[in-house]
Amino acid sequence: MASLIFLANQISVPPELLEQLAPNDPITVVSPWPLAIGYWIVLIIALALFTAFIFYWRRTQKLRTYLKQLKTIRRSKSLTQCSDVHLLLRKVLQNHSVTLASCNDKQFSQYILSTLQTTELPAWVNAHYRDNQQPTLPWSEIKQLVKLWTKEAPQ
Repeated sequence: MASLIFLANQISVPPELLEQLAPNDPITVVSPWPLAIGYWIVLIIALALFTAFIFYWRRTQKLRTYLKQLKTIRRSKSLTQCSDVHLLLRKVLQNHSVTLASCNDKQFSQYILSTLQTTELPAWVNAHYRDNQQPTLPWSEIKQLVKLWTKEAPQ
């Protein structure tokens, strides 16, 4: 360090050359705004994913509610299970099909047949109208009906 000071004292620089030098300005801080294109792309992709998630969540909200109600009915083990399932299926049908919202029992049974693609009506469909009959409920069929009817777009 002492040798540098010694050299600086011995070298004589003409004042004209020193006046031509630009002053040392401090480095300017780079602004984070406006964002670079890469940040905009990431931001747009994140926004699109968030929007798709919200759309999917809202679209499947009723299905989750119906399946939760079905699970509650299944756990209840009450004598009204068959009529509760019937009411739940009616509610699903009313909310997702305008044409079948006020159908009678025969039309309701026919719609179940067409959805399940069978020729014989399952015994559980109108069993709650019969006296002293509690058939075992095929929960997978009922769950399938709820899922299929919920996926149908409202007409």
